[in-house]
Amino acid sequence: MYQDWSAQAVQKRGGSFMLCHNAMTAVAGLFADGMRKDPRAVLSDFERNTLPGFLVVPAGVAAVQAAQLKGWKLFPVG
Repeated sequence: MYQDWSAQAVQKRGGSFMLCHNAMTAVAGLFADGMRKDPRAVLSDFERNTLPGFLVVPAGVAAVQAAQLKGWKLFPVG
């Protein structure tokens, strides 16, 4: 139905994005290892560059469950 799956287009259609802090921390660690950087610095860079309207939540799994209990639906992409 929709052809534009960009973050901005999905937000205009009422979609929301939650970023899992646990996952961001893990990915920052992997990037840091590969680049020989401090994982905290990489995580800080991720957080500074989070797109407008994206919500960083402590644990993505818990946030999805809480949202579903309040009636939110998952929005399949693909």
